[in-house]
Amino acid sequence: MSALGTLAVGAVSEIWKAVAVTLAAVLLVVGSSTGTGWWQAAGDCAAARAALMQEQGVSAALRASISEQNRAIDGMAKATLVAQERGAAAQAAAAAKGKSTTRPCCRSLACVP
Repeated sequence: MSALGTLAVGAVSEIWKAVAVTLAAVLLVVGSSTGTGWWQAAGDCAAARAALMQEQGVSAALRASISEQNRAIDGMAKATLVAQERGAAAQAAAAAKGKSTTRPCCRSLACVP
């Protein structure tokens, strides 16, 4: 081999070493940034799960209070129906006895019921 050939082989060898070092550095930077991104994403995921659990607790409490309100409304509706039935029975009983079931509206003291 000539001196020029030897010099060319040496230069190519050095170029490949420099490229290999550069690629290793790029790989290190990309790997560390990817790892950092995954680490941050895992932290965000944990925070989001904690917030979700808190919101699910609030949602369950609201659902329970809505159910309680619905039960109270159902109870009031049933009580209203029972009162209406009692009123209808009282009017029927009064009509059977021959009494008037309606009274005039009176705001003076002269009105005697």
